[in-house]
Amino acid sequence: MAFDAAKAARFRRLAKLVRLKIPKSASLLDFGCGDGAFLRELNNPLAKGFEIGAPGRFRVGPSEVITGDWASIAGTEDLPGGAFDVVTAFDVLEHLPRIDEDVALVRSLLKPSGLFFASVPNVESLIARIMGGRWNMILLEHLWYFSPRTLDTFLARHGFRRVAMQTIPFDAPLAHLATRVAQTFGMRGAFIPRGAAKWVVPVPAGIMLGTYRAV
Repeated sequence: MAFDAAKAARFRRLAKLVRLKIPKSASLLDFGCGDGAFLRELNNPLAKGFEIGAPGRFRVGPSEVITGDWASIAGTEDLPGGAFDVVTAFDVLEHLPRIDEDVALVRSLLKPSGLFFASVPNVESLIARIMGGRWNMILLEHLWYFSPRTLDTFLARHGFRRVAMQTIPFDAPLAHLATRVAQTFGMRGAFIPRGAAKWVVPVPAGIMLGTYRAV
């Protein structure tokens, strides 16, 4: 339950940030949407989601999620080329083995001047520089690492120009945070007051959210 509350808090924040930058009438695709947590918080009938997996469909509130192979579905009648005002990709780019091909497909689905929101770990963040090799964003499943400059350079190759960049926290249960700190520093554990273990706290994990416009 604590992890569900943390996920909801995180995507509630992201939904608020996205709403501030797009019109209510904007059509949106959440690329790599997982179980639809962002779509649930966005609660927008003009939004769709895509997640890799066995071919299928399910609904999250008013939004449809399509599952399958990205290269096979992008550009079809399910996700037509040039059909979306906005594409979001939260904690997705760093996991993509075919990142160039996948981002090129993202670009092809956007309308002219459409917006692309992408969150990734920032290797130049303060926490990354302080922690060095102990930074918790250094994970086996992360295939790519970006700074603001390298993310700009990469996305520029695919027809995007940066509009804004900001740091966002990662919401986590206090008990989970304490466990990760203990593991990182080889501690036995950390004392948490009774009843506080499930508190959700925004953690400065070194994640950046970039807003880009298709050019």
